[in-house]
Amino acid sequence: MDACSIVKTEKFQTKQKMSGVSPVVLAATTLKFREKYGKDPEMDQIPYANSEPYLREQLKIKDDVVDNNNLLDYTGTESVEDAVVKLNNTFRDLNIKIIPVGD
Repeated sequence: MDACSIVKTEKFQTKQKMSGVSPVVLAATTLKFREKYGKDPEMDQIPYANSEPYLREQLKIKDDVVDNNNLLDYTGTESVEDAVVKLNNTFRDLNIKIIPVGD
């Protein structure tokens, strides 16, 4: 698969939005990883990736606070602990810590 074919896929476009890197950087990195490892790079393997702005937007984080419902809905989990695990597995360029607070 060439770079043009990769860039057109929904998976690529989502990862590009998440990583915040240019399509050129992501396409080059993806091609190298596929050639060398037979898989796409994880977020922490993409040069210059910074998924924090994307994650903040998706979770509607304001003043470093996230609503539990937004968190659980976005991750499709039933507990904050499970959500944190899922987020850290997806957004591997970040070290996500969420401390639940009472209402």
